[in-house]
Amino acid sequence: MARSFGRLLEFEKGGGYIYVPSYLLSHPDFPFKHGAIVALEVKGNDIVMSAPPWYVTMNWPEMQDAYNALPKVVQEEISRYQNAIRDTTIAGEAAKQKTPQAHRSP
Repeated sequence: MARSFGRLLEFEKGGGYIYVPSYLLSHPDFPFKHGAIVALEVKGNDIVMSAPPWYVTMNWPEMQDAYNALPKVVQEEISRYQNAIRDTTIAGEAAKQKTPQAHRSP
C-alpha cells in the first residue's frame, strides 16, 4: 500500500481538482491512468475514488438502440449513476447560488 498527501484545489467559478502526488501516480498499484474517468463518493470524512463500470461512461442518448438492447438490470444501474450525477450537479449549483464563492488559494 502506498500513502501520501494530496491537495484540494477549488476554482472561483466552481469545480476543482484533487492533486495526487507523482509518487502515488507512478506507484505500480495505482489503478488509474491519465485521463481516466473515475467515480467519486463521499463517505463520512473520506472520499473514495473508484473505476465506474464501463457502461455508465457511455453517451447512451446517442446510442438509443444499443441502450434498449441492454438487460434491464444494466439500464437500471445506468439510471442510478445518471441520477446521482444529476442530483450532485443540482445540489452543487444550489449551494453556489446560496454561498458567495471566494477564491481559495492552495
